[in-house]
Amino acid sequence: MIALEGTNRLCPQLQIMDTNIESVTPSKRSGYRQHSIDFKRMVVEQSLMAGASVSRVARAHDVNANQVFTWRKLFRAGAYEIASGKSVKLLPVVLGDPRQPSPAKPVFTTLHRPA
Repeated sequence: MIALEGTNRLCPQLQIMDTNIESVTPSKRSGYRQHSIDFKRMVVEQSLMAGASVSRVARAHDVNANQVFTWRKLFRAGAYEIASGKSVKLLPVVLGDPRQPSPAKPVFTTLHRPA
């Protein structure tokens, strides 16, 4: 054991030393899987079907359910373009005359104090 400088305490760990002199090189990650937009669209469409479970669809395609939820959000926001050759038919929207809300009627309340 070695005494720490300026103290009366002993430190047993100061005697332990790593004698490995080989340089350590970090391992390279294989990288993230990058799915095509068509694959993402297919998974999102399956997850949006009536009665479909997002987690089951995700497991069937070997992806995380959180990833499918993110893809759904991105597709709804229009982050991915529609594949070429496919067109989207928009429905016409007709707005009626906006109705003026009727003025609020005053409410009167009588408060009674206990005697």
